[in-house]
Amino acid sequence: MSKKKNLVENEDIKIKSEEECSILQEKNLIKLLNRLTTIDLEKEEVKKQKILIDSRNKELKDVISTKETEQAVTRKDWITLKRISY
Repeated sequence: MSKKKNLVENEDIKIKSEEECSILQEKNLIKLLNRLTTIDLEKEEVKKQKILIDSRNKELKDVISTKETEQAVTRKDWITLKRISY
């Protein structure tokens, strides 16, 4: 009878252990899913920021281009005035 009782107790322990393991795995899976969701949201935010930065970079490149053109025209005018003066 003692052996049978031991077997039953061991089976109960095994079942409880499997249930606890299953619960832990489920909790870990939930944590992983939450982290994946957070990462997806962070990625979307970074993409939005990149779009804004790219847009600002284009604006700044246009400003630089305009200033370089203005500088070239001013240099040409200065060289022309310098030649006329001498």
